[in-house]
Amino acid sequence: MKGWWGKILRVDLTNNKVWVQEYSPE
Repeated sequence: MKGWWGKILRVDLTNNKVWVQEYSPE
């Protein structure tokens, strides 16, 4: 999935929220 490297899609089913969180894979 191009464009998603370095990011992780977070889904909160309880509050019906979706957001992208930055992360550093090591």
